[in-house]
Amino acid sequence: MRSSILLFYSFVACITSLTKQDCGDDPEDCDVKSLHINSSQDPQDEKEQRGIDQGLLDKLRFFSQFAAASYWPGNTNSTGDLLKCSGDSCPKVPAGNCPDVEKGEYTTISEWKDFAGFDDHGFIAISRSAKLIVLSFRGSGSDRNWAEDFKIDKVHVPEFCKSCHVHHGFWESWRGVSEPVVKLLIRLHYENPNHRVVVVGHSLGGAEAVLAAGDIRNQGPWWTANVELYSYGSPRVGNIETVRFLSQQSTKSYRVTAMQDPIPRMPPAVLGYKHTSPEYWIHSSPDHPGPWDVNILWGYSNPKGVNQFSAADGFHMNSHRHYFGYIPGCDPDPPTDPSVTDIRAKL
Repeated sequence: MRSSILLFYSFVACITSLTKQDCGDDPEDCDVKSLHINSSQDPQDEKEQRGIDQGLLDKLRFFSQFAAASYWPGNTNSTGDLLKCSGDSCPKVPAGNCPDVEKGEYTTISEWKDFAGFDDHGFIAISRSAKLIVLSFRGSGSDRNWAEDFKIDKVHVPEFCKSCHVHHGFWESWRGVSEPVVKLLIRLHYENPNHRVVVVGHSLGGAEAVLAAGDIRNQGPWWTANVELYSYGSPRVGNIETVRFLSQQSTKSYRVTAMQDPIPRMPPAVLGYKHTSPEYWIHSSPDHPGPWDVNILWGYSNPKGVNQFSAADGFHMNSHRHYFGYIPGCDPDPPTDPSVTDIRAKL
C-alpha cells in the first residue's frame, strides 16, 4: 500500500516539476499552482464568497459522516445492517465519526465490495424517519484502488455530452457498479417518492460520487432536479466540457476541499483536468470549522482555494483525511502517509 501511494505522488511531483521547466512563459498553459481557464474557454467568473450560513455548514458536516461510514468494512460487506462508526467498529476513533448517522438509524439496502473486480466499497442506506436515501462510496484503500487512480487517460462519455471525456479509472470504477445501483435507486424512489436521494464520497469515492451523480441525474427530470451530491477531497474528474456539463446540470452539488489537501490537485491540470464548480474550501479548523472557516469559490480552476498550492508546497495528506473529523478513522488498515523526503528520493 505504502509503495503504491509513494509511486503515485512521485509521479505527480515529477509531472509538476517537468511542466514548470518545459512550458515556457505562459503560466496558464503550464503551472499547476496558478492554472485557470481563460474567458474564451470558461464563461463562469472565478468569484469568491467568504463564509457560509450555519444551515449549509450543518449539511456539509452531516453528509461527511456517510463518507466516513463507508470506511468501516462492516458497512460494506452485508445487507440490512444499521450503519455504525463507533466502538468496536472504529477502534482508532472510539467515540465514532458518524454519531448523527448512528442516531438516525440508517439501514443498508445494498452493500458491496469488489463488485466488479475494482475493490470498490460502498452502500445504499435508507432512513424512513428522515426520508433520506444515501449512496456512499469509500475512498482508496487498496493497491487495486490505486491502480484505478493511475488510469489517468480519459475516456469519451457521450452520456454526458458530445465532447465530454473523463478519467478512465474513476469512470471504470463507477460503471462497474452503476447498473445495479441505478436500478435499485429507481426502485427505492418508486417505493418512497417523498425521500431525498443523496450521493456522497471521499477521495476516490468523491470522484466516483461526482460521476455517479451526473449519471443518475440523467435518468430523467425528477433526478436532475432532486439528486444531491456531497464530495470531500475529490480529485479532478474530467476535461472542461465534462465539468461544465456536471456543474450546469444541477445546483445541488457541494464539492468540499480542506486546507492544503493535495488530492483535489490531481490529476494535474496540465493534463487537461478540471474541477466542477463551486468549491467549498475549508481554510481553517477542518475538524470543527465554523461558518467563517469555509469559502465558496466559483470556477473550474479557481486559484484562491486548494488550487493555490502546488507540489512545491508539499503533500499534506493529513489535510486529506480531516473533513469534519477523521474520515477514514474506521478503516482497519489505513495507508501510511508518504513523506516529502521519500518522494524526492524516488525522483
